[in-house]
Amino acid sequence: MSTLSDHMKGVLLTAGGFIVISPDALIIRLIAADSWTLMFWRGLLSAVGLFALIALRYGGGVFHRFRVIGRRGALATVMFTISSICFVTAITHTTAANALIIISVSPLFAAGFSLIFLGERVALRTWIAIAAAFGGIAIIFLPALGEVRIAGQGLTGDLAALGTAIALAGYFTILRQAKEVDMTPSLAYSGVLTAVVVFGLATPLAVTVADIGYLALLGLVISPVSFALISAGPRYISAPEVGLLMPVETVLGPIWVWLVLAESPGPYALAGGAVVIGALVAHALAAQRIAR
Repeated sequence: MSTLSDHMKGVLLTAGGFIVISPDALIIRLIAADSWTLMFWRGLLSAVGLFALIALRYGGGVFHRFRVIGRRGALATVMFTISSICFVTAITHTTAANALIIISVSPLFAAGFSLIFLGERVALRTWIAIAAAFGGIAIIFLPALGEVRIAGQGLTGDLAALGTAIALAGYFTILRQAKEVDMTPSLAYSGVLTAVVVFGLATPLAVTVADIGYLALLGLVISPVSFALISAGPRYISAPEVGLLMPVETVLGPIWVWLVLAESPGPYALAGGAVVIGALVAHALAAQRIAR
């Protein structure tokens, strides 16, 4: 029986992570607590869930795994904390479709970071896909720019989504550079750091019984499992390739919200999303053809 190549392992791990995390936006919308309280519990419970996963994997060596991530792990922790805070802000201040589609452009920033900091060559097809994706993002931003005169909410959410994309790209680049080390502990640290950062603005005890169930599902199951899978991907594939698998969540996330909450993505999100996803799918197919 043939074994999977390292590249295929990276693809399957990353895609699996994005599938697991795809209901994230829906669950955040179902939680009645304010954004800061949501961030607090999401971070704290994710840290608990991730520590449990790491302990199951490494047993008595779990604390050693938390120590060896070093300064790169500290930087990864900060980048993922920024992405987590921006993500919740985006989901609660703009449509799920807008947020997830904008976040899916992180390959642009990952490609740039990989080129600048890792010296990894970025193929011409990747730059073309990135340029097309930016065109799609421009379409999505059009209605938000009009809304800013009224409330500013659409633009705030879209900008937060862009911040998520940049921070995630930085996180994936760090993981790629430190691929010899399991950086999953940095996610647990990030959960704790997120909870600490927002604690002063949160009201942790002001949650309903329903919220507790949603938060437990989000923090103890979905977040730790998906983050652990996604973080393993860059050990086998490049940071831009990790980002190019984001359309899995970009497609599924708004569908869950649409089915449960009847939140229509709107014509601009559909048009821009079609451009973004089309560009990323075309890039993936081109890469596969070249590999063959």
